[in-house]
Amino acid sequence: MYDLVGTYQRLDRIYQLYIKSAFPLRYPALSAERDRHLQYSPDHPLLSVPPLLEPTPVYPSSGKTLEEAAKALPAGYEDLAHLGRSLFPNFPLYEHQWQSLKAAIVDQKDIVVTTGTGSGKTECFLLPILAHLARESRSWDRMSRQSEDRFWWQQEDNPNWVPQRKGQQRPAAIRALILYPLNALVEDQLRRLRKVLDSPETHGWLDRERGGNRITFGRYTGQTPLPGYRTPDKVKELAQQLRELQAEQEKVAAQSQDPDLRFYFPRLDGGEMRSRWDMQAHPPDILITNYSMLNIMLMRQIEAGMFEQTKQWLQENRERKFLLVVDELHTYRGTPGSEVAYLLRLLLYRLGLTVDSEQLQVLATSASLEEGKAGRKFLREFFGRDRFVVIAGEQVAPDPEAPARVRQHQAAFAQFARDVQPDPLQPLRPHPIAKEALTSLVQAIGGDPSSGSPEWALGECLERLKVADALREACRQASG
Repeated sequence: MYDLVGTYQRLDRIYQLYIKSAFPLRYPALSAERDRHLQYSPDHPLLSVPPLLEPTPVYPSSGKTLEEAAKALPAGYEDLAHLGRSLFPNFPLYEHQWQSLKAAIVDQKDIVVTTGTGSGKTECFLLPILAHLARESRSWDRMSRQSEDRFWWQQEDNPNWVPQRKGQQRPAAIRALILYPLNALVEDQLRRLRKVLDSPETHGWLDRERGGNRITFGRYTGQTPLPGYRTPDKVKELAQQLRELQAEQEKVAAQSQDPDLRFYFPRLDGGEMRSRWDMQAHPPDILITNYSMLNIMLMRQIEAGMFEQTKQWLQENRERKFLLVVDELHTYRGTPGSEVAYLLRLLLYRLGLTVDSEQLQVLATSASLEEGKAGRKFLREFFGRDRFVVIAGEQVAPDPEAPARVRQHQAAFAQFARDVQPDPLQPLRPHPIAKEALTSLVQAIGGDPSSGSPEWALGECLERLKVADALREACRQASG
């Protein structure tokens, strides 16, 4: 959204017009009084309130790119640079992200990351997971030649289900289980994993360096097809769903100019597991679910093989680790928290592990947990172990002088707003006019538009003026 204030004003205006047209009044005096009430007032926000702006906090940089961080890890983990490239394409890790990776891989500790929203907490547990998979995958056998029936759902008349991992020789097991409190968080995580593990670049590297194997991941929730045991009718139902999904993918690929839009759909020839049956036959390396579904899975026979295969994989080599990720840890308090804590102990029992097992590693995030006696007590009671490193990154404070510097160019920014959108209740003007206004703005705030594109020149000016710091400082002052 490029026009926050204008968008709010247009929506507010639309609602006012709707109320006036749907509920007309006979007397002009009453109409005028209603119009006054519908207008925004700080004391009486009847119809709407202006948008609230919350800037993303800034955290200290580690100064390490992903490649440099991977080289600083013990031998065997350096291929993390290839698997995690989509997470950090051209910028360094935050200091708390590097500390999380170092504590989990080098020190072999459990971690709890307590930084704020927008601080990259997800990467704090994804990087250790990818590091373990990068190291283990070096020993995987080359994948057998894929059979021609792997796209079995394309047979519309009488489809026969074929396991997705048919041809993979390596042992199937859940290497990492990511537990979320809400399905909405599961969906967001899926898009990120698709971008990391099912991108063309990652597939190319896996083909060259890992014998064509795929790192598998899967969502196991109520939305995952299909519940129950396989029957001919259910196989046809799954085949129909996969055909429809494939058609949607092809349509998006043909029409969309946004390369990231494809990650809203599972890649049917990639590492994401297509159905419950595929995951029941061969558990994915990364399983994503919520505590309600996990509870159901532990009680049913149909999913028992997923835990049994993982248990066998752990018992074959005592150096292997099961990574348990608990996101939004602060939501598991009180009686619901006790229930989830017992659920996790049941999970460990099914995997042949104890709460103090060396083969278990816990990676957790929380927006409110504080290090101290109370926080340590909660961790000890919830997980039954006390080997946590609590990582709390401090935000970088904005420059307090930045608002004054930006305010000196207030007239130039106001003129730019009038040039591109004289009336906030109307849409933005066409792009060529915006280009002219952009050049004028760059010149007005002391930049050189001829040094490159106007967008590039404006970016340099905004960085020099520290506009981002000015915005963060203004929000801090307004909320303080």
